Amino acid sequence: MRTKQLSLLLETKKKKKTYRQRMIEAFDKDPFICPCCQLEMELVEIYHSDYGYLYHYMEDMEFIKEWRKMGLV
Repeated sequence: MRTKQLSLLLETKKKKKTYRQRMIEAFDKDPFICPCCQLEMELVEIYHSDYGYLYHYMEDMEFIKEWRKMGLV
């Protein structure tokens, strides 16, 4: 009983897998490798038709916020 309790205390939490890790595991294909040139791509933005931009790499930049208000982005 005592060893079981110690093992529960010493267990570490599993880290959450990234989007990239989950896609590679599920489809055996890296989503960040360009199918044409085989170079690594960078994630720039994620856009959803109902919710708008979910992620943009320049999200905190003021001019991006202004462009969105004007409808330029």
